[in-house]
Amino acid sequence: MVLPTAAFAMPTSMLVLTNGMRDIPGELYEAQALDGATPLRTLLTLVLPLSKPPIMTATVFTALTAWNGFIFPLVLLDSPDQRVLTQGLWEFKGQYGTNIPGLMAAVALSLLPIFVVYLIGRRFLLSGLTAGFGK
Repeated sequence: MVLPTAAFAMPTSMLVLTNGMRDIPGELYEAQALDGATPLRTLLTLVLPLSKPPIMTATVFTALTAWNGFIFPLVLLDSPDQRVLTQGLWEFKGQYGTNIPGLMAAVALSLLPIFVVYLIGRRFLLSGLTAGFGK
């Protein structure tokens, strides 16, 4: 499930990352080269720190897509032992349809991990979304 989900998230991630990295001025690359930095050093000290917003934006969107997957895992996985969380909630709803408070508690608990990912990346989310539009 990981590889197909990553493959389907790649176009959006590449779009966000490409636009974010285009915002890095060329003069900074030239300054790094004049200071004698190797390409690896330029990547580690210039590109990655300035690319935190697009990287976090791509991470949040990919995590959200993977966490909320229902139809894609339903088509690809045929074993009941390999269900994802959303399919488990759907089955829980089918078995215990009258237990609405229990279902809502299960849904609230299933939101916690993706909410933590959002809380970690929220500082960078807006600046990553607007990357590439400042010119």
